[in-house]
Amino acid sequence: APGDRIITRDAGMVVLLGVRRKRVTCDAVQIKAGSLGHKRPSEDVVLPCGTKLLIRDWRANAIFGTKQALIAAQDLQDGEYVKILP
Repeated sequence: APGDRIITRDAGMVVLLGVRRKRVTCDAVQIKAGSLGHKRPSEDVVLPCGTKLLIRDWRANAIFGTKQALIAAQDLQDGEYVKILP
């Protein structure tokens, strides 16, 4: 809620100014619980395809040659644990 304090990766602790919601029609990606590491995510999630995820494991190294990277959810699809929904 606005006024809450949150911790961000780039600015540390900040005060949340507002929350916005926007309804969009787009393809979605389902990511099964535990498919990105132990309890990551803790339960199945559905995200818009273009949502950027921070990866900090072997995937970042294999795909980008770095320790961490931002990657679109759709680019992690494997057809079993991470898949595009019809």
